[in-house]
Amino acid sequence: MKEKQTLPARGTRAPAETGREYPRILPEHDTTRVFRLYVESDLSEGRAYYHEGDYPIKMHTHDFFELNVLVRGKGRHYIENKSYPAEPGDVFAMPPGVRHGYWAEDSDMSIFHLLIEPRLFSEYRAVLEQIPGVHTLFHTEPKIRSRMEGKGMFLKLSPQNLRALQPEFDGLIAAAKRVYDGAETLFSMREVCLLGELGHLMQEQYALAAAHAPRRAMPLAIAGIADYMERNCANSITLEDLAARANYSRASLVRNFKKTFGTTPFEFLIAVRIRRAEQLLAETDKSVAEIAQDCGFYDSSHFMRFFRRKTGLSPSEYRRGV
Repeated sequence: MKEKQTLPARGTRAPAETGREYPRILPEHDTTRVFRLYVESDLSEGRAYYHEGDYPIKMHTHDFFELNVLVRGKGRHYIENKSYPAEPGDVFAMPPGVRHGYWAEDSDMSIFHLLIEPRLFSEYRAVLEQIPGVHTLFHTEPKIRSRMEGKGMFLKLSPQNLRALQPEFDGLIAAAKRVYDGAETLFSMREVCLLGELGHLMQEQYALAAAHAPRRAMPLAIAGIADYMERNCANSITLEDLAARANYSRASLVRNFKKTFGTTPFEFLIAVRIRRAEQLLAETDKSVAEIAQDCGFYDSSHFMRFFRRKTGLSPSEYRRGV
């Protein structure tokens, strides 16, 4: 994703207390707006690397997940129509299809990039679900971020944690260059280990913030409810259960959930179940009845009714079209 450019002319002044200046917007990437993991020659750096000394990274999207960790220097991270300060220890998890880019405040800025295939989350689902913070990092936080004002709820590594994780970054970069039987599997296992470490730190950060920052407790509690539904969509889930888990009344839960995600808990849960059903239809030979049960629907007819409402297709039609 590198292209030789000079820094853009300084434009918008940041808040006075920081003394920084940065452009209000970044232009679209000159080469392509969408990067594909195994298609674009611009991704020749590999699936893990440090981006250094070559900024800005203009606005682009990609068809894979991307983990970005700022390890040195300072700058600005642009995500869709917002921008955020980027300092050492800041972790940005980018889902597919999200426009973003970077501007560097100084020439010393270095960002660790890890390009993650979407299949990793399905293949290692059972492992990653044991650390709920992984789902929060890559799925829930980006949803909340898109609706929040201010800095968002990004993971921030302490200097000690950043130093401790540096060998993991270096190990992934080295592993990405190896070519032998089994190298791909070992690389994926290293990815899962790093995601697990970051997910654990995400859980700790959210718990600490909820305990000491009452104003932020609401979105954190709602994030926990969303993660709970994602991980337990196969089980029976009631509004009463969710309200008790979040320590809200039913009315307060619905109001705050809709404020955070733009939808009700029920609508969110149905969307989660449908996404899970789509995955099972595409990746398994399970019957419609089995998939209905695995995704938490009462029976096949209940499943088929909601599936057609969401996708415009019956489960069988969807499977034939995959």
